[in-house]
Formats: sequence, structure tokens, C-alpha cells
Amino acid sequence: ELRELSPVTRILFANVDLHYLRGARRAITSKNSAAAFQAAVTKTHELAMFARADASFVHTEVERKIIQGEMPQPLDNIVVLPWLSDISRESGGFEGRDDIMFLGNFPHEPNVDSIRYFMESVWPGLVVRLPAHARLLVVGNRPPPEVMAMASDRVIVTGYVEDLEPYFSSSKVFV
Repeated sequence: ELRELSPVTRILFANVDLHYLRGARRAITSKNSAAAFQAAVTKTHELAMFARADASFVHTEVERKIIQGEMPQPLDNIVVLPWLSDISRESGGFEGRDDIMFLGNFPHEPNVDSIRYFMESVWPGLVVRLPAHARLLVVGNRPPPEVMAMASDRVIVTGYVEDLEPYFSSSKVFV
């Protein structure tokens, strides 16, 4: 363990999302007992990381509360560090945008489930209310064939893009 090799080294745990929670939800929706077991193992490891770190960073207060609720005693090492990014002031503003954007890394299964749900349950009722030139931009790494098949004149499936700025600049709403 790192603490044994270097007791003075500070350990910081930057958590992007709660993997055990995602796995547990997937196990419930798929009714897969092996996935439920894996989620329980992941939970043990992930919560141990929070407990052993000198400081842990999460992006939302909701995540902090979930973690605190799982611990036998409250932790004082969890810091909420919101996800921040620079904004462009040269995009033409809200009124100059009409597209809708979905951004997701598709090897992460919930993104595939999300766009599938959106396309089946939301898009058909929404597209008829949008300006004729408004598009759904499905942007993200490695879309599987079922996502690629969603492409049409109003649904643009890009795959990986190097620069997200043009997509953010043309989008009024984000899914």
C-alpha cells in the first residue's frame, strides 16, 4: 500500500462518478445477479478509497450526501468541486441557437440507454415542435451500430470529435 511505502505522501481521490451506484442500477434494470455482486465488490473498494484518502473530490453535493450515507461515520475529507469549464462569449448567444445536443462516451452503456430512450420517448413529440432546420446532435466517442442507425437529416451522429465548441455553440438545449 502507498501509505506503507511513503507515509508522508498525501493521497487525493478525484472521483468522477459513483461507479458502484451505476453498477447497482444496471444490475437492477438487467436483473443480473452477477452484475449485482460486482457492484457490491466495487462499492466496497470505492468507499474504502473515500475513507482512506486524505481528501476526496466529487462534483456534486448529491454525490457527497450519498457517500456520507453509506459510511458508518461521517467523513470530513470529501470536497465538492463542481465541474467547471470556460465559456465562449462569441457563440451568438441563446437566440442564435436551435440545435439540441446529446454528449456521451458510448462505451459507457448508460449513454446508449439514454439516447435510445430519448429517441423513442422524447424525440418524436419534440421534433414536430422544433424549427425545420433544428437538429439533434449526438456527439460522442465510439457510437455502436444501433446509435449510428439513428442518423437522419435531423439527427446527426458524429462519433468522436476533436473540438466540441462548434456543437456547444449551435445548441440551445443539452440532453
